[in-house]
Amino acid sequence: MNQNPYEAGADFSEHRYDEPPRTSLLAIMSLVCSLVCFIPGLSAIGSLLGVFALLGISKSEGRVKGTGLAVAGIVVGMLVTVIWFVVVIGMQKAMSQYTNLGQAITDIEAGDLSALRGELSSSTQAVLTDEMVADFKAAYTADGGAFVEWPQGMLQIFGEFMKLGKAGQQPDNTKVPYANAVPLPGKFANGTHLVWVVLDQKELAASSTRPATINVGYTASDNSTIWLVDPDVLSAGPAPTTPDEAAPDEAAPDESGADESPAEGGG
Repeated sequence: MNQNPYEAGADFSEHRYDEPPRTSLLAIMSLVCSLVCFIPGLSAIGSLLGVFALLGISKSEGRVKGTGLAVAGIVVGMLVTVIWFVVVIGMQKAMSQYTNLGQAITDIEAGDLSALRGELSSSTQAVLTDEMVADFKAAYTADGGAFVEWPQGMLQIFGEFMKLGKAGQQPDNTKVPYANAVPLPGKFANGTHLVWVVLDQKELAASSTRPATINVGYTASDNSTIWLVDPDVLSAGPAPTTPDEAAPDEAAPDESGADESPAEGGG
């Protein structure tokens, strides 16, 4: 005779595991979050969910399964997190190197002409004068105010480029007479302005391991570009030096001959 399960002292052990084990929802979410690797930080959440899933499975006494899914979520999540970490650090360093290309503007604003010349290519140093530097600084200051700083980090750089786009200062290489000009968003006292840095890929700057700077341009509010050195002057090269005039001919020797000896006295 079967025992009535509602009677006092009934044994429920034979009915304990009648239902099939279910798959842990946390384990499933762990693997899904870890695989969605294009969203930063989601893989780390996937790893944490995998840990919680394993804890829940171990306490379920066989009623919950999904250990393999949880372990896979933890491993994949950790790998993706490490990859994201390396990518972010690398991009931060790349952005730092990117803004360092505009060191010439920083030197001009500080009035450090020696440091400025150390950033320039030898061809630019040959034609650059102190008056050119003063005129360039006066021109961009009159339009945008004093140079303040370069944006730091990828998000700030993208944000400043967005401001330039709204202001109509779109980076357009067709307006710049250089094929290798690099656009940089510079923060000036009166707002963000586009700065062009022309690099010499064949020559390193004397003061750093960066490519030497051939020229620096500033895009004014009217979308005209002001250059540190007139591109026509750079293409023409330094003016030829005037050779020293020939030294005057040495005085010709007296052709009248030797001085006459005094006449001997007569007897």
